[in-house]
Amino acid sequence: MSDKGIFDDNLEQEMYLAFRETIDRLSFPDLRKWSMDSDGYRLIMCDGKSVGFLMVIDKYVHGIYVMPEHRRKGLARKAVMQFVADGGEIETLHIVRGNKTAQTFWKSVFKLKKIDSCPTDTLYRVVGLRHDVRKVD
Repeated sequence: MSDKGIFDDNLEQEMYLAFRETIDRLSFPDLRKWSMDSDGYRLIMCDGKSVGFLMVIDKYVHGIYVMPEHRRKGLARKAVMQFVADGGEIETLHIVRGNKTAQTFWKSVFKLKKIDSCPTDTLYRVVGLRHDVRKVD
């Protein structure tokens, strides 16, 4: 699925696509070393290779990313659920307005309560899980 169809506003789409292009250029060997420094950074693996990451600091989701060729395989959901199963806590997260993919993803993983919103994004509090973390593969 292309990211180009997930936004209602062209400016939001341009900013988001610029961000994704920057993230797509990340050096994953550097990311591997960086991610080992904190429990809040988790690599997302596929077939023994780093294909993305989850960043949770102070119970806030700072970001989740999966390389384009590995998306839509359940890797992000598995990473979040494993983080929680391992005792990690997620209390809040922002979702960029108009990013329907992110909205669908996060709302399928967690029960969310809207805390605040602004023209660019919405802040949510996690109030529960939608899946049993004991069933994570």
